[in-house]
Amino acid sequence: MNSFLYVLNGQKMNDPKETHEYLKQRFDFPDYYGKNLDALYDLLSTFNDDGILNIVVIQTSELLERQPEYGEKLLQTLLDASNANYKIKVFISGLHL
Repeated sequence: MNSFLYVLNGQKMNDPKETHEYLKQRFDFPDYYGKNLDALYDLLSTFNDDGILNIVVIQTSELLERQPEYGEKLLQTLLDASNANYKIKVFISGLHL
């Protein structure tokens, strides 16, 4: 089984619009990606390729400083997608849940 690694840098996510442009580019999402948290959850929770998707979020404190509320919702969405899909593993640096 293949393993894929995606590193998401919190310094590159300054506002919701920029965040979703960055995520679309990093994950190579299709053009129909809705650029919102529901769309992110939908694409990740239904990921069914042959492999494991490892998502590592770095510079988490910068993300939460720039987008306190939205950043928390984003991290929770990633964790929720991981809980819904055993092929998604999420690692968040500097965050103790």
